[in-house]
Amino acid sequence: MRGQVVEDSKDEESEVDVEVESEGEATKYRCVRCGRGYNRRDNRDRHTRLECGRPGRFRCPICPLSFTRKNNVTRHMARIHSRPSSESLSSSF
Repeated sequence: MRGQVVEDSKDEESEVDVEVESEGEATKYRCVRCGRGYNRRDNRDRHTRLECGRPGRFRCPICPLSFTRKNNVTRHMARIHSRPSSESLSSSF
């Protein structure tokens, strides 16, 4: 069913499951705060608990971007600045 809300046993807003089925896609769990979709409930719950609405804790040492996950900084460094993050931190010595 499209956009069916399934109430969980907990009353918290973040614990409401919104199951969405689209053509060619598996059932997703949507964050009720930002609408981001996940294929697994635990991934959605982690997003809600650690990421949603929070500023990034991991900052790029070269530019002003910040990320909620360390691996995203590493990927950003490799793609945008053409080097691994550890290389940029140790290259100044």
